[in-house]
Amino acid sequence: MDKVCNSIDDAVADIPDGVSIAISGFFTAGTPIHLIQALARQGAKDLTLICQQMGPGNEDVTRLVLQGQVKKAICNYPFYRSATKGANSAFEKAFRAGKVELEAYPMGTFVEKLRAAG
Repeated sequence: MDKVCNSIDDAVADIPDGVSIAISGFFTAGTPIHLIQALARQGAKDLTLICQQMGPGNEDVTRLVLQGQVKKAICNYPFYRSATKGANSAFEKAFRAGKVELEAYPMGTFVEKLRAAG
């Protein structure tokens, strides 16, 4: 079985609606930016994203939120701590409007849930 894809878009082409996707990285360090951009182009909906942060410093994930592709977020750092910056957060607006579900955990619990695949 050949697992090599010819392009980034080919790598995400068969991702269906409703899947859970864990995204690596700490803010943008180590985040698979090009794969997230390809997922945005691909258009899968009702995604559950599992990543360290949803809004702050993660504009590519924000694009998925703005396009209505995210149903639920499981993360450690969902919002800016500042009320004025939070007013501009697409994820916070979507959450407060009831468009996106949120599970937020302290960092240790979040990491242990990932380790245990829970």
